[in-house]
Amino acid sequence: MIKRYKQSILYWIEKEELSPSEFTFVPKGIKTLITHKQTNLSFQFIEEPMTTDSFAIAYSTFLVPDQLLPGPKDYLPFHLTVPWFQGWLTREVALAIEELSMPDPFLQFSSDIHSTTIGNISAQETSSFTPAEKTAYKESIDKFHKELLNHFEIDNDLKEKVVSEMKYLKESVDRLNKRDWQAVAMKIFYDIGVGITANLILSGVTGAVTTISPKIIELAQRIFAIAPTTLH
Repeated sequence: MIKRYKQSILYWIEKEELSPSEFTFVPKGIKTLITHKQTNLSFQFIEEPMTTDSFAIAYSTFLVPDQLLPGPKDYLPFHLTVPWFQGWLTREVALAIEELSMPDPFLQFSSDIHSTTIGNISAQETSSFTPAEKTAYKESIDKFHKELLNHFEIDNDLKEKVVSEMKYLKESVDRLNKRDWQAVAMKIFYDIGVGITANLILSGVTGAVTTISPKIIELAQRIFAIAPTTLH
């Protein structure tokens, strides 16, 4: 590849607010392989034999990172390969960088919520709820339900699930001991959190995804803190 085209490649990398130092450039005969180091995605220019101005292209993608997929069947003038290279940077490389840099919200939610207790219930508490405690916890469940709907965007399908889960949670206060009820409650909160997070991801609100776990935990702790303190 002639130097003028190499300079053009560096220009487009920098135009996408990336640094050439983030890439490796490996020329080998008529082939020039450009690899983004962090994501290991590659774009290859293949010169048409006996020319310096026409190229075939191949590239790996976010979904197929370990294979170079062929571009157009015909050789293209270099200036027509530029949109392909630019698109590879803006779509495939950018998406892979974003994915690598984001924490997994499902794993974070699971870790946080399973290390949290509700109200004054300890992990070893196996006694049943007293009548006063049953009343207080059922009231807290109703309040949690209301606050959940006020604080988070929940679609109709998930709303129906929340109604069913809250009803089940209230009924469980009457028949489960405190430790087992808390385990059921945390599982329900986890499932609701996963549903809300999934809806955010599908709607493209990636920036708010990682805040769902602590917000739901904080909401549960705040509401259930009003329960009686005669649990130990």
